[in-house]
Amino acid sequence: MQDIFSLNIDQSKGGDTSSESLQFASETNFNNINSIFSSKSNSYNTYGVYPQRYEPSLQATFYGVATLDNLGKLDQAEKRDIIDYIMEHYNESSGLFMDKYAYKYLDTDFSQIYYPLSTVLEVNGYSILALERLGTLNLVDVNKMISFIWSCYNPLSSGFIGQPYSSALRGYFNISTIDNTYYAIKTLDLLMSDWNSYSQQRNNLVSYINSLQITDNYDWRYRGFINDIDANFNSLPGFTEPYLFSSYYSIKSLQIFGMVGSININNFHLFLGIPEVLNHLF
Repeated sequence: MQDIFSLNIDQSKGGDTSSESLQFASETNFNNINSIFSSKSNSYNTYGVYPQRYEPSLQATFYGVATLDNLGKLDQAEKRDIIDYIMEHYNESSGLFMDKYAYKYLDTDFSQIYYPLSTVLEVNGYSILALERLGTLNLVDVNKMISFIWSCYNPLSSGFIGQPYSSALRGYFNISTIDNTYYAIKTLDLLMSDWNSYSQQRNNLVSYINSLQITDNYDWRYRGFINDIDANFNSLPGFTEPYLFSSYYSIKSLQIFGMVGSININNFHLFLGIPEVLNHLF
């Protein structure tokens, strides 16, 4: 897999999310989401893709597809054009997707301020998850994708990194992160028939995710989940952890395994401020 991955680089530079449930959640929120949908639809009509800051990406395209699908409006999009855009980034020989953000990630200079870009693993996860919603997973080699994702598994710490694991990787590339791990687990769960052949890795992943929860009692803010276990590496924006982002990725990953109950739920509620909210309500 490492050779396939290198070849590709050298060649080219949970719950109910139906529209009905969203309406019942909050009429105001639903109207706001519809307004966002209209804005994104206008952007697509103007540019032919769903853009994010700087330039279109597979990440932005996945978010656009997922949002439209959750709103029950995916059929209103030009699905053929979206599929074509995604597949323009697919290399049939390697079986991988790459966009400019993934190449920029590979060029990361860890001596400079780190800015988290979509990793190679994440870009492939975005693409697969988008194609699944578009009903076109048959366009990719599923076995190659499964092999690639597992090649990104860190056998020492558990968890996944953003590219195929090698002890020779420079800088912080070998640090497992929960954002990479979430997209790996979610994509593997979609592509594999079950986890039976990877029961040990599954157990190790649950332990890894639980290790990311800060359970110290001196401050409620430190009862959520950090994105990685290396104190010197800020793998998400900013310099303060834990984040709602990393906590979300952790909970959703455990949810796939049916292991949300393995965390310290009371501490996590404190991190979310639930007791404080309840005090205001009652």
